[in-house]
Amino acid sequence: MSDTPRGDAGTVVTYLDTSEGEHGEFRTGVVAGVGVSDPDTDAIWVPIVRPDAELTLVDPTLIMDPDSRGGPEDPSSALDVLAGALGSLALELHDLDEDEPLALRVARNMLARFAREVRPVENALGMLVDADPTGGLSIVLTCIGSAADELEDGHVTGGKMGILVANAAMAELIE
Repeated sequence: MSDTPRGDAGTVVTYLDTSEGEHGEFRTGVVAGVGVSDPDTDAIWVPIVRPDAELTLVDPTLIMDPDSRGGPEDPSSALDVLAGALGSLALELHDLDEDEPLALRVARNMLARFAREVRPVENALGMLVDADPTGGLSIVLTCIGSAADELEDGHVTGGKMGILVANAAMAELIE
């Protein structure tokens, strides 16, 4: 999770709404104030007012970078969302001490949250994998799957390493 939410109060943002439809939907809203901290995970959520005047809390990794390469309809936006979510997860896991008693539970919670963020962009990512001549994105997704398996099997160190490797591969891919 980002240390600071994207955008100050009053900023108009585009974000991926994962509660709508099978793969999510891009929406526009206005940041309503400072980020709200989840007491269970210390994750910061951004309060956004939607055009229908409903207030929703959004994970900052799902807020599109205004300088991104394309609009929400562009599959490369899915890559930006994945890169942001993966970078945040890698940062959190990097600081996780594998020897702590609750490390496995914390790591699984982080990965579950990450999976919820990435699942809505699977179709776009599939298009990108097929169109990526370098195979770099395929490597990233393979590393993520391997890390998930490691964490499910209770291997925090292996899962953490898989996410850090996936993040490094993603950084090379988007540069």
